Amino acid sequence: PPVTGQRQGAAVWLGAELRRLRREAGLSQRKLTQLIGLSAHSNLGEYERGDRIPPGDIVRACERLLTVPPGYLQRLHQQALRERARAGGWAGGSLPGHVA
Repeated sequence: PPVTGQRQGAAVWLGAELRRLRREAGLSQRKLTQLIGLSAHSNLGEYERGDRIPPGDIVRACERLLTVPPGYLQRLHQQALRERARAGGWAGGSLPGHVA
């Protein structure tokens, strides 16, 4: 997986894939944010950097809009959630106890 600074793992990999796919589709962060219904493009930036794990509905919307095989980003999303749970941390994306 790609590494950003010292961070690595599925959240960073998911973010890198979101960025790669968005760029391949020729979309700005602002445009993709509008298309998937986020309130601010800064949220997408946080997801792309791996700073936060996006909620499941955002992941599914990105799969549809970026025309990737169903389940591709969702698998990375689930791995990121498992890693976060093992680490015992909450880094955003969904509320503790909330199933994304």
